[in-house]
Amino acid sequence: KYHTNPNSKDSDNDGIIDYDEIFVYHTNPNSKDSDNDGITDYDEINKYHTNPNSKDTDGDGISDYDEIFKYHTNPLSKDSDGDGISDYDEIFVYHTNPLSKDTDGDGISDYDEINKYHTDPNLKDTDGDGISDYDEIFVYNTNPNSKDTDNDGISDYDEIFVYHTTPLKPNPNLSYALNKGFDKNYIDLILPLDNDEKQD
Repeated sequence: KYHTNPNSKDSDNDGIIDYDEIFVYHTNPNSKDSDNDGITDYDEINKYHTNPNSKDTDGDGISDYDEIFKYHTNPLSKDSDGDGISDYDEIFVYHTNPLSKDTDGDGISDYDEINKYHTDPNLKDTDGDGISDYDEIFVYNTNPNSKDTDNDGISDYDEIFVYHTTPLKPNPNLSYALNKGFDKNYIDLILPLDNDEKQD
């Protein structure tokens, strides 16, 4: 019935006696690796606590072997870092780190970047304007997906750090002065004198 070696307690020499393989673990007593996933039954049972009869214990679409030896994720959890994004999606869809809740380290979780703010979880500055996504969202209230939130032709960075104007509302006077090629010293002189944001 079992085709095991009657002269050996452990037909496949995997460290698990035939009796336990047949009646306890329901593994193949004639194979060291019942599910053929590259991990021995012994290691699955005693070391990794994975299912020796399944190549993908947590059913996340990534084999136990790859989770353990390639991605170093938890083969017993579909979401190793607990950030709300499955290991599979982090690795194959978003290319984020399945072991970090905040892949780019910008202070915004991968989950929020993907699902709430629609920013790039792999970049601290999604729109490349020189202002981090975190500062755009939580400090300046600007659009982290646009270099020019108010579409006035002046980048958010320049409005905040160069001209000290609001990046949330177009400034026609500044736009006019820049289009005319006025010197920055002149612009710095007239901007404080004109706060009505209407072109004179």
